[in-house]
Amino acid sequence: MKTMKVILAALFVYLSVNCVNLINQELRLQKYHARLEQDMAVVKAQQAQLKAELAHYNTSEGVEELARKRLGYFKKGEIPLRVIESTPADAALSDTPAVN
Repeated sequence: MKTMKVILAALFVYLSVNCVNLINQELRLQKYHARLEQDMAVVKAQQAQLKAELAHYNTSEGVEELARKRLGYFKKGEIPLRVIESTPADAALSDTPAVN
C-alpha cells in the first residue's frame, strides 16, 4: 500500500510538472502568435502601399514621372534646369575673403 502511495505521488508530481510546462508553452505560443499577427498587419499595409504605387506607375502620368525623375527627361519646349546643392563646407569656403 505504501508503494502505491509513493507511485501515485510521483505520478502526480510528474503530471503537475508537465502541466505547468504545457501552460508555459501555450502562453509563449500565444505571445508569438500575437507578434506574428502584428507583423502580418504591417506587411499587408506595405503591400497595399506598393500596389497603389504600382497602379500609379502603370499610368501614363506615372511613367512620365519616373522618366523625369530617374532619367532626366523633359517635354518639348521645356527648359531643363539642374539644381546643384552646395554643402555647408562649400558655403563656408566661399564666404571667406581672399588673402592677398
